[in-house]
Amino acid sequence: MTTSLGLARQKLTSRTGYCLVSMAMVAIIFFLVLLTLLRHPSMIAPEAALNLEAAKLIATGKVPYQDFLCFASPIIIYGSLVPLLTAQVLNIAPSLVMNLTIWLVALSSTLACAKILLSRTHHREWHIFPPIIIALALANVLMLFQLGQNEHLFMLLFMPYLLVRWLRWNDYHISKTEAIASGILAGIGASLCEIYIVFLILLECQWLGTIVKIGPLVAPEARTCLITMLAYGLFLIMSPAPFTAAYLSTVVPIFAAIPDYYDMAMYGLDSVPERRDIFYAGIAAILFAVPKTNRSSLSLILMLLFFISFWFYLNQPTGLTHSAIPMIFSATLLWAVNLGVLGATIHRLKLLKRRRRALERLNFCLLCTFSAILIALTNTFLQHQSSKIATAFPVVTDKTPGENVVPADCASWVAKYSNKGDQLMFLTDDVLPGYPLILQMNRQPSGYLLESTFLPYLDHALHPGENERKYSRLCEKLYNRLKQDIIGQKAKMIFIQDAAIRDLLVKNEVMPTIEKYYEYRGGARLKKIDEIDQEPLEYHGAQYNIAVFLPRKTPL
Repeated sequence: MTTSLGLARQKLTSRTGYCLVSMAMVAIIFFLVLLTLLRHPSMIAPEAALNLEAAKLIATGKVPYQDFLCFASPIIIYGSLVPLLTAQVLNIAPSLVMNLTIWLVALSSTLACAKILLSRTHHREWHIFPPIIIALALANVLMLFQLGQNEHLFMLLFMPYLLVRWLRWNDYHISKTEAIASGILAGIGASLCEIYIVFLILLECQWLGTIVKIGPLVAPEARTCLITMLAYGLFLIMSPAPFTAAYLSTVVPIFAAIPDYYDMAMYGLDSVPERRDIFYAGIAAILFAVPKTNRSSLSLILMLLFFISFWFYLNQPTGLTHSAIPMIFSATLLWAVNLGVLGATIHRLKLLKRRRRALERLNFCLLCTFSAILIALTNTFLQHQSSKIATAFPVVTDKTPGENVVPADCASWVAKYSNKGDQLMFLTDDVLPGYPLILQMNRQPSGYLLESTFLPYLDHALHPGENERKYSRLCEKLYNRLKQDIIGQKAKMIFIQDAAIRDLLVKNEVMPTIEKYYEYRGGARLKKIDEIDQEPLEYHGAQYNIAVFLPRKTPL
């Protein structure tokens, strides 16, 4: 599928101007994000905070999945050592270094995409390239609260590969450097979580179904991506490193249990504005693009990417915003393509053919004006988010924990009943509120389970079948270690989510152990903003109750 030759007749000098404007936009957008990060050094995404805590334990000599368990890939955990050690050497907040690291990755990904696209000035669809590069930068602005989440990292590593594969399938020359580099990045990105491989497979099926050729399937970037994933898999299977056996025996079965657990209900679409808006924005972009798919061969790819992302979102156990990150990227890019196609369509109007030079000047002026407006809106958005970040930080409220009708937030409980360096245990079905609270308040996670998000998956996997015995042994192992950690009373506080997690603790006879060594002191809530049901760094749609337990002086 190609576009009309008329769209490729734009002068190279004018294209140079468009390149300069788009790259200036990228520079300004990333600079504004950088300023926001520097103003709020304690801000960090929940999963990124958890990964930093895991890296801290590795730095002390502990072995992941053997001495502690978190639901993350070894690449992520060991990769988090880089910002952690850098922060320790420079004596600055690890959260700031982590955010700056992700910022650099995002900037590098955007510049790599710009190098891949903007340098091809004779491409028939060049008119959509500048909007795509600007859209990539804007997508990272929307990720301000999600920097470092798994899905964000995957999209950053995947985008250069997606563009290279699109060019390859459309018979454009790809340099060896572009092919190998993008293949390695995509292989690393897909290794962050096994389900990401679905993105690679379905997109290749789309290309193979519309462009019946075998050659691109064995192109250098495809081989490099496959080799990278196979090398990582063989390392996990054959490496004598102590964490690999524990990872394969504990974490991989948990991953395998997730598809059987998910709820096909569209989480939060009734109560969470941001995710509802993401879905509607994507559908609107698709409806706009469908009549004009002959104007850009990239539109169909981005539509498929959106639907794969939506499937990925529905396949997540909880419909949190980080699960919608691939949807955000694909919808943003599709709107960019739509704008590029619309601009090219206006440029080809017969009434304007005799005034090409004036039209080119007008287009460039409109581009500069649009860019200025976009920068102003981006700055306004970041200022609004900054005010939200400020109110989201953990502070001690005037409410005294356990002595009010309205429960105090978790931060107030932590501030009153623990000190810096104390260990805390959070048993909830989400990384929040334990993270980033533990990192921000300079506490430590307690016990083997750094998180308990996977406990519901394992419980659901205990249905009759060939894997029932395997999951039964795994559950017994995890709950026995949890009991041992509780008996040791190293945790100064235990936070337990009512309903889902508490029911599992009762079912597996953990609650009697907790009640023997700890006493219930009251309820806690997620920190609110402006006294409304809105959690600061992530929306759940509704608040859930959290029970707070403190150590007994004498066990029952």
